[in-house]
Parts: sequence; C-alpha cells; structure tokens
Amino acid sequence: MLRLKGLRSKRVLNRLKDKEDPALVMLSDNKNGQHPTYRLKPKQIKEIWEATRLISADFSFDTNLYEILGDLQAEQARMKEQLEDLKKGK
Repeated sequence: MLRLKGLRSKRVLNRLKDKEDPALVMLSDNKNGQHPTYRLKPKQIKEIWEATRLISADFSFDTNLYEILGDLQAEQARMKEQLEDLKKGK
C-alpha cells in the first residue's frame, strides 16, 4: 500500500538486500501504463502493509500471469542481445 496521492496497492519485489542499490520495486497489475513500475529507496518507506483478504469485488487481479512471464522472457532476451552487441563493440 502506498500513500502518494491516496492509498495504492502494489505487488512488491523486495530488493532491499541489493548492496549497490537497495530498494523495493513497486509493480502494478494494470498494463495500460497508468501506474508504471518504480523503485522506493529504504529512506522513502514509512510503512508496509500486506493485503491478505479480498473485501470488495472491485479489488480484482485480472492479470494474465502467462502474459507477464512471456513479456519478461522477451525483455530478458532483448537485453541479452543488447549485452552481446555491446561486448562485440556494435
């Protein structure tokens, strides 16, 4: 839950143990770009809540996990190709 302009619910990747750049990666389930992914540094974190129950029918997760996984795999492959190109000096 984030309080920037009201409360927001996000999925969180915990990267606080990253020695170079510790942060929480805040992920949105909506894919329209209205709420993009971003990072929160430890000093920006005031509270962390965990949602464990669904109270409202409006609190849905319509995200297709296979689509997300496919997007991640495609992005990883693209980045791997870019890294290989950099190594070759292109």
